[in-house]
Amino acid sequence: MKKQYTILIVEDHIITRENIKGLLTAEYFILEAASYSEAVEKVFQHNVHLVILDLNLPDSRGIRTVTDFINFSPELPVIVLTVESDPHTAAKVIQKGAREYILKKGIYDNSSYLLKRISELIKEYAGNTIDTDDSTDLFFPVTQDFQEIYKKAVMAIKESFHLLILGETGVGKSCLVKHLHKKIAPDLPLMVIDLGCIPESLQDAELFGVKRGAFNEAREDRTGLIEKAHNGILFLDEISNAPLSLQQRLLRLIEDGVIRRVGDNRERPVKCLLISASNRDLEKEVESGRFRLDLLHRIRETQIILPPLRNNQKILSQFMDFFLTMYNKKCGAQFRPDEKIYTQLLRHQWKGNIRELKNIIKQLVYYNKYNLSIDDILIVNKISLELEKNAESGMKKEFDEILLDLIMQEFKAKEKTDLSLNDFLQKIEEEILYYSLKQCDGNQTQAAQKIGLHRNTFQSKMKSIEKNKHG
Repeated sequence: MKKQYTILIVEDHIITRENIKGLLTAEYFILEAASYSEAVEKVFQHNVHLVILDLNLPDSRGIRTVTDFINFSPELPVIVLTVESDPHTAAKVIQKGAREYILKKGIYDNSSYLLKRISELIKEYAGNTIDTDDSTDLFFPVTQDFQEIYKKAVMAIKESFHLLILGETGVGKSCLVKHLHKKIAPDLPLMVIDLGCIPESLQDAELFGVKRGAFNEAREDRTGLIEKAHNGILFLDEISNAPLSLQQRLLRLIEDGVIRRVGDNRERPVKCLLISASNRDLEKEVESGRFRLDLLHRIRETQIILPPLRNNQKILSQFMDFFLTMYNKKCGAQFRPDEKIYTQLLRHQWKGNIRELKNIIKQLVYYNKYNLSIDDILIVNKISLELEKNAESGMKKEFDEILLDLIMQEFKAKEKTDLSLNDFLQKIEEEILYYSLKQCDGNQTQAAQKIGLHRNTFQSKMKSIEKNKHG
């Protein structure tokens, strides 16, 4: 069989890495990395089609590994490897953008499924199409207002007019683009690029590609994301994040239909329909000097504005029913909100729009056993954010996944006390320290490593807790 595609295996245990390599080497070119930094370097140097990523690496651990990698290369499909069978971790990994979650110990037992899934994801990525099985991104409400918006967008696609989609964060701009692609132009490649996720220093190389020898690490020619949209649809999400230097290159693409790879003098033709999206008022961005007026004129041959969820109960109800059905099916549950929760859902302001609604419905279904109200969930989310802030200053982020049940239990117990939020967060931290200590049989050095604290910091916190208990 002729090999076409390249898979990067990111795993610090050489035996596991060799086992996976043995399964794949007959059909794919294989690259290997033993750390996160090495993996980023490999992706930058080579034309990789899929990544198998260990969740815990020497220089990056837990959910942060997945989040950082997907932010670095948003379109590259990622399969996550882990030694633990933890549904909370699995759900969060998928939520962050990974396409699959595989247990290391089950690699051989599930090798046929793994090979099938790899083949599907690589074909999808290589063809620049989206996964049409993911109905989450393809739902579109049936109301007169939305149908008018939809008709205008359809006309733009059919007439090859560049389309600009405006709307608040979370209103479904990317959802609409994927819906249009599936319904109107399924045979065309779709390349989705979120300009808010690619560091400015990497944008030229990621978007326009690299010529071999352009810099020390450029050991081979690399096709940019824009070039992969040739004869298809290019979706630039959050285009307002594009710096002025990139805006100039995008203008050249639109006006002349050509690009140049970094370090290359050769112009390459790229013909594509451009769809752009922004949550900012681009005319105000022009006035402030952050966005080019000539580029704005080019990208909005047709413009549509997606409305927010608030004050539109018909649209809100349709999305509520859709997400309830989806998450009940995923969980094997039959949860339906009671009258109190349903009223709360309708009255909530939904500043995060569809994205916030989806998250709240998911939590209502997943954690139904805790009998949480909407207000409860909003507070729990705030607690999670506070814990993650703490994680960034020392503790590893995965502790709030490991102890999610504990957080829920303590939260419900808090309702019967007069604890302030700060006192509650302190209590959760205390539980985390004791939990890690128990897991490590009382070894403080190992317990500190488990949650990412320095041993001295861990000991200091434990002394403070003991002092407060006996003081």
